[in-house]
Amino acid sequence: MKKHFIYNIDDSRSLVDPKPLTIKALHTTTVQQLGEAFYSAYLNTIDYEGETVEQAVAEVEKVLTGGYGPVIEAASGYLTINGVVAAAVFVTDRGSRAFIPYIFTRSKCKNRGLARQLLINAINKLKHTEYNQIELYVTSGNVYAEQLYQGIGFVTVP
Repeated sequence: MKKHFIYNIDDSRSLVDPKPLTIKALHTTTVQQLGEAFYSAYLNTIDYEGETVEQAVAEVEKVLTGGYGPVIEAASGYLTINGVVAAAVFVTDRGSRAFIPYIFTRSKCKNRGLARQLLINAINKLKHTEYNQIELYVTSGNVYAEQLYQGIGFVTVP
């Protein structure tokens, strides 16, 4: 079961991350590298459903080719550690709302605030645009993700 979260974009409030990192544009890496990080992030978690690396790469390709709506390049991106994709966020266009189909952190890079940084960057990039909300879904029971989203200001939608 999935929980639906919404963030209402408020132009008067800027979120600041205490340790900013350089977020890279999606087009500067390969689908394969993003897919491998995506697979690593979900392997043996509540969200893992037996997918292969190849299926993870195909899902990333689907996102990047508009399968969830056009990618909002300015709000999407990834972070690297030692030249390897460590975390990424994909933000797509759903009319007046932006949608995050995936935000993930490679398993060995978790608990470093990388997803938080990517999410805050996405929110700040969407301020002063036509988007008034950001929506995403999270698997019920993914406590860390739920805490991250609620801590930033997302609220659950019944």
